[in-house]
Amino acid sequence: MPISPRGIAYDTLDLTAPWRARGAPIVFVHGIGANRQCWADWIAVLAGGHPIIRHDLRGFAQSADLPMDQPLMDVLIDDVLELMPRDEAVHLVGESAGGSIVLELALRHPGRVASLTLSNAAIVGRQIGQIGGWQALFDAGGDAWNEHMMACRFAPGALDARSADWYRTQQGTTRAGPAMAIAGLLAGIDQRAALPGLKPPLMVLLPGDSPFVSTAMYADLPVWLPGARLHGFPGVRHGLPFSHGRQCALLLQDFIASQGPA
Repeated sequence: MPISPRGIAYDTLDLTAPWRARGAPIVFVHGIGANRQCWADWIAVLAGGHPIIRHDLRGFAQSADLPMDQPLMDVLIDDVLELMPRDEAVHLVGESAGGSIVLELALRHPGRVASLTLSNAAIVGRQIGQIGGWQALFDAGGDAWNEHMMACRFAPGALDARSADWYRTQQGTTRAGPAMAIAGLLAGIDQRAALPGLKPPLMVLLPGDSPFVSTAMYADLPVWLPGARLHGFPGVRHGLPFSHGRQCALLLQDFIASQGPA
């Protein structure tokens, strides 16, 4: 597993067959309480046609800690930019906090982004539910926060036992400091006003029952961006990109194909 000069743990995967047209790279950015392995079901669908780049968000898993003396969004964006090729636009995919990060990246650096996909991502911080109670849960012990988050992410029966155990185990390594720092960053964002100026094509994957990101948050998306795609998942909670990874990946595959050759 390589570590970037900025201290970011990442991996790349390129299974594109030489007889197939090589698609642009897909860069995945996860959110709070996850790690780069959470995209496994997506990669099983997509790696045959695109190089894949994924990393552990700073402060999580094997990446470096968050710096507390620098603007946090700038740091998180620069971490992603470091891993992106400089001579080729990429398809950016972000879930939850990772979605807010890649949206901001696409707004600032539109020429480096071929398309943008957001899954269960907040664009209005003050409308995010639940995070006001996180500190008390961490104070009660990491297990309290972990079990609360499992219920927020997955409805009963959404995962098989093995998948649920894996997610609970890796989420249980989450430290309060990075989680609360990024939650605080999200609480202050409002990206709605910038959306009409977004250049790359946008697709939004929206769970119907996330306790953090309501469907109302995207109610005006057709007004802001008439060409954007919006796919709802009724009855699905905030763990949409993990519980429904294959379905999401197939939608992404179709979204990328609809844009035609690069």
